[in-house]
Amino acid sequence: MSNMSKEIRLDVPYLSQLDNSYRPYGTCNTTSLAMCMAYFGHQKIDVHGNQLEDELTDYCFEHKLSRHSPHDLKVVLERYGYKDDFQEDAKWEDVKSWLKAGRPCITHGWFTRDGHIIVIIGFNDQGFVVHDPYGEYWESGYDTTVSGAGLVYSYGLMRRVCGHDGDLWIHYVSK
Repeated sequence: MSNMSKEIRLDVPYLSQLDNSYRPYGTCNTTSLAMCMAYFGHQKIDVHGNQLEDELTDYCFEHKLSRHSPHDLKVVLERYGYKDDFQEDAKWEDVKSWLKAGRPCITHGWFTRDGHIIVIIGFNDQGFVVHDPYGEYWESGYDTTVSGAGLVYSYGLMRRVCGHDGDLWIHYVSK
Protein backbone atom coordinates (compact mmCIF):
# COMPACT_ATOMS: atom_id res chain seq x y z
CA MET A 1 0.00 0.00 0.00
CA SER A 2 1.17 3.50 -0.67
CA ASN A 3 2.45 5.78 2.07
CA MET A 4 -0.29 8.13 3.26
CA SER A 5 0.28 11.42 5.01
CA LYS A 6 -2.81 11.26 7.20
CA GLU A 7 -4.91 8.77 9.01
CA ILE A 8 -8.63 8.26 8.53
CA ARG A 9 -10.23 7.22 11.82
CA LEU A 10 -14.00 7.45 12.24
CA ASP A 11 -15.46 8.10 15.69
CA VAL A 12 -17.33 4.79 15.84
CA PRO A 13 -18.27 3.77 19.39
CA TYR A 14 -16.54 0.55 20.45
CA LEU A 15 -18.56 -2.34 21.85
CA SER A 16 -17.19 -5.61 23.18
CA GLN A 17 -19.03 -8.84 22.51
CA LEU A 18 -17.67 -10.30 25.74
CA ASP A 19 -20.27 -8.50 27.88
CA ASN A 20 -23.24 -9.60 25.78
CA SER A 21 -26.03 -11.41 27.65
CA TYR A 22 -26.34 -14.23 25.14
CA ARG A 23 -23.43 -16.13 23.58
CA PRO A 24 -20.69 -13.59 24.26
CA TYR A 25 -18.22 -15.79 22.36
CA GLY A 26 -20.44 -15.98 19.27
CA THR A 27 -21.99 -12.55 18.77
CA CYS A 28 -19.28 -10.64 16.92
CA ASN A 29 -21.87 -10.26 14.15
CA THR A 30 -24.59 -8.42 16.07
CA THR A 31 -21.97 -6.49 18.04
CA SER A 32 -20.44 -5.23 14.78
CA LEU A 33 -23.88 -4.20 13.52
CA ALA A 34 -24.51 -2.37 16.80
CA MET A 35 -21.24 -0.42 16.52
CA CYS A 36 -22.17 0.84 13.05
CA MET A 37 -25.72 1.67 14.12
CA ALA A 38 -24.43 3.58 17.16
CA TYR A 39 -22.11 5.55 14.87
CA PHE A 40 -25.18 6.72 12.97
CA GLY A 41 -26.96 7.73 16.17
CA HIS A 42 -28.79 4.63 17.39
CA GLN A 43 -28.90 4.33 21.19
CA LYS A 44 -26.45 1.72 22.52
CA ILE A 45 -28.62 1.07 25.60
CA ASP A 46 -32.43 1.10 25.57
CA VAL A 47 -34.70 2.54 28.29
CA HIS A 48 -34.67 -0.82 30.10
CA GLY A 49 -30.88 -0.98 30.21
CA ASN A 50 -30.56 -3.59 27.46
CA GLN A 51 -27.58 -3.44 25.11
CA LEU A 52 -28.27 -2.89 21.43
CA GLU A 53 -26.22 -5.95 20.47
CA ASP A 54 -28.42 -8.13 22.72
CA GLU A 55 -31.52 -6.60 21.16
CA LEU A 56 -30.19 -7.43 17.68
CA THR A 57 -29.41 -11.01 18.71
CA ASP A 58 -32.96 -11.36 20.07
CA TYR A 59 -34.32 -9.86 16.85
CA CYS A 60 -32.51 -12.50 14.81
CA PHE A 61 -34.00 -15.30 16.93
CA GLU A 62 -37.51 -13.85 16.93
CA HIS A 63 -37.52 -13.37 13.14
CA LYS A 64 -35.74 -16.63 12.28
CA LEU A 65 -32.71 -14.83 10.86
CA SER A 66 -29.25 -16.31 11.15
CA ARG A 67 -26.72 -13.93 12.65
CA HIS A 68 -24.11 -16.04 10.82
CA SER A 69 -25.55 -15.23 7.38
CA PRO A 70 -24.26 -12.03 5.78
CA HIS A 71 -27.53 -11.78 3.87
CA ASP A 72 -29.58 -12.01 7.07
CA LEU A 73 -27.35 -9.40 8.74
CA LYS A 74 -28.15 -7.12 5.80
CA VAL A 75 -31.87 -7.77 6.41
CA VAL A 76 -31.50 -6.82 10.09
CA LEU A 77 -29.75 -3.54 9.27
CA GLU A 78 -32.36 -2.67 6.65
CA ARG A 79 -35.28 -3.45 8.96
CA TYR A 80 -33.74 -1.07 11.49
CA GLY A 81 -33.65 1.68 8.85
CA TYR A 82 -30.03 1.42 7.68
CA LYS A 83 -28.61 0.68 4.26
CA ASP A 84 -26.26 -2.24 3.71
CA ASP A 85 -24.60 -2.67 0.35
CA PHE A 86 -23.21 -6.15 1.04
CA GLN A 87 -20.63 -7.30 -1.49
CA GLU A 88 -18.98 -10.71 -1.72
CA ASP A 89 -16.42 -9.46 -4.24
CA ALA A 90 -15.35 -6.16 -2.68
CA LYS A 91 -12.04 -4.39 -3.31
CA TRP A 92 -9.78 -2.91 -0.63
CA GLU A 93 -9.46 0.43 -2.46
CA ASP A 94 -13.27 0.72 -2.42
CA VAL A 95 -13.18 0.13 1.34
CA LYS A 96 -10.78 3.08 1.68
CA SER A 97 -13.04 5.28 -0.45
CA TRP A 98 -16.01 4.35 1.74
CA LEU A 99 -14.07 5.25 4.87
CA LYS A 100 -12.90 8.55 3.35
CA ALA A 101 -16.58 9.39 2.83
CA GLY A 102 -17.09 9.06 6.59
CA ARG A 103 -18.80 5.67 6.72
CA PRO A 104 -17.66 2.51 8.52
CA CYS A 105 -17.90 -0.98 7.09
CA ILE A 106 -18.05 -4.52 8.40
CA THR A 107 -15.89 -7.37 7.15
CA HIS A 108 -15.96 -11.13 7.60
CA GLY A 109 -12.71 -13.01 8.05
CA TRP A 110 -11.02 -16.18 9.23
CA PHE A 111 -9.69 -14.73 12.47
CA THR A 112 -11.07 -17.85 14.19
CA ARG A 113 -11.77 -21.38 12.95
CA ASP A 114 -15.50 -20.58 12.66
CA GLY A 115 -14.98 -17.10 11.22
CA HIS A 116 -15.23 -13.69 12.83
CA ILE A 117 -16.65 -10.25 12.01
CA ILE A 118 -15.09 -6.86 12.76
CA VAL A 119 -15.74 -3.20 11.96
CA ILE A 120 -13.28 -1.23 9.83
CA ILE A 121 -13.22 2.39 11.03
CA GLY A 122 -10.22 3.80 9.18
CA PHE A 123 -6.76 3.30 7.76
CA ASN A 124 -3.25 4.71 7.87
CA ASP A 125 0.14 3.87 6.38
CA GLN A 126 0.41 0.75 8.59
CA GLY A 127 -2.96 -0.86 7.87
CA PHE A 128 -6.67 -0.70 8.56
CA VAL A 129 -7.94 0.71 11.84
CA VAL A 130 -10.53 -1.68 13.24
CA HIS A 131 -12.83 -2.28 16.16
CA ASP A 132 -12.53 -5.97 16.95
CA PRO A 133 -15.36 -6.92 19.33
CA TYR A 134 -13.45 -9.95 20.67
CA GLY A 135 -10.16 -8.27 21.65
CA GLU A 136 -6.84 -8.16 19.82
CA TYR A 137 -6.05 -10.71 17.12
CA TRP A 138 -2.61 -12.23 16.75
CA GLU A 139 -1.71 -14.95 14.26
CA SER A 140 -1.28 -17.23 17.29
CA GLY A 141 -4.79 -16.45 18.61
CA TYR A 142 -6.75 -13.80 20.47
CA ASP A 143 -5.89 -11.73 23.50
CA THR A 144 -9.33 -11.17 25.02
CA THR A 145 -7.89 -9.40 28.07
CA VAL A 146 -7.33 -6.20 26.07
CA SER A 147 -9.73 -3.91 24.24
CA GLY A 148 -10.20 -4.37 20.53
CA ALA A 149 -10.89 -0.64 20.06
CA GLY A 150 -8.98 1.24 17.38
CA LEU A 151 -6.47 -1.49 16.61
CA VAL A 152 -4.35 -1.35 13.47
CA TYR A 153 -4.37 -4.63 11.55
CA SER A 154 -1.76 -4.60 8.79
CA TYR A 155 -2.77 -4.62 5.14
CA GLY A 156 -1.09 -8.00 4.73
CA LEU A 157 -2.97 -9.49 7.66
CA MET A 158 -6.30 -8.19 6.39
CA ARG A 159 -5.68 -9.66 2.92
CA ARG A 160 -4.67 -13.03 4.39
CA VAL A 161 -7.51 -13.27 6.90
CA CYS A 162 -10.39 -11.44 5.17
CA GLY A 163 -9.59 -11.95 1.50
CA HIS A 164 -7.98 -10.49 -1.55
CA ASP A 165 -9.69 -8.14 -3.99
CA GLY A 166 -12.64 -9.94 -5.54
CA ASP A 167 -12.88 -12.43 -2.66
CA LEU A 168 -13.67 -10.02 0.14
CA TRP A 169 -16.97 -9.82 2.03
CA ILE A 170 -17.83 -6.24 3.02
CA HIS A 171 -20.99 -4.63 4.39
CA TYR A 172 -20.96 -0.99 3.30
CA VAL A 173 -23.23 0.46 6.01
CA SER A 174 -24.95 3.85 5.80
CA LYS A 175 -28.04 5.64 7.10
